[in-house]
Amino acid sequence: ERTTERRIFLVEVTKKNTETFQEIIKKYIHKNSIIYTDCWKAYNGIDNYFAAHYSINPSKDFVDEFAGIH
Repeated sequence: ERTTERRIFLVEVTKKNTETFQEIIKKYIHKNSIIYTDCWKAYNGIDNYFAAHYSINPSKDFVDEFAGIH
């Protein structure tokens, strides 16, 4: 979280697939959130549910200066 509180949450995931992962994200993250991720394929399509989705491919760039993510 990009606030002074720096909160996180953890969820045990027993079925590691795109559908389960996206269900968890949609359940716990507010729809007006901006999501920052790497390029894991399970993140594909989440930009349809949130305000924005920025990703970085760490094998190509360590830091994305536009999005401010690493």
